[in-house]
Amino acid sequence: MLNQYISLLKPGLTASIVFSAVATAFATGGGNLPLSTLLMLGIASFLASSGSCAINHFLDRDVDGIMARTKNRPLPSGFIEHP
Repeated sequence: MLNQYISLLKPGLTASIVFSAVATAFATGGGNLPLSTLLMLGIASFLASSGSCAINHFLDRDVDGIMARTKNRPLPSGFIEHP
């Protein structure tokens, strides 16, 4: 069940967004940014990206149930109950 909830966050996409944000900040800061700044940027990027992915899954649950490629996602398949 936990895997179903984690899949709502699209971990691969979220990881690439976090990596891109932190790498860009590190590169533009010349490597002189404090570690705490990079860590907070990583956390903020993770929360924003995974939150938007979860909202996207919720909003597209009816369309996902129709399409063959997405019909087995947690919400349209019924693995996770939604209101």
